[in-house]
Amino acid sequence: MLFLLFLAQWMHYTLAASLSFMIGAGVHYLLSVAFVFRKRRLLSRRYAEAAIFVGTGIAALLVNVAVIAICIELLGTSLPLAKLGAAGFSFLFGYVVRKMALF
Repeated sequence: MLFLLFLAQWMHYTLAASLSFMIGAGVHYLLSVAFVFRKRRLLSRRYAEAAIFVGTGIAALLVNVAVIAICIELLGTSLPLAKLGAAGFSFLFGYVVRKMALF
């Protein structure tokens, strides 16, 4: 969240949320394959695995930005509070889809 708040000082919050989410998604992928999901359905097809991971990440990014925008524009919440809600929704979405498709 600190990176999001840092970027939001110089750019629109949706762009800041997108960039910080992508950086976090890269770290998440590395941690997921190293520590969380030992059993991998597409281990022999790493490019397919990465493509599905990226695709679900893009979908989770859309969920993340949509929740942030709804919280800020419609509910009038602050960016940090909106990000907390968005993190929960996008994490749950990404975890469930990736668990079903990849791991």
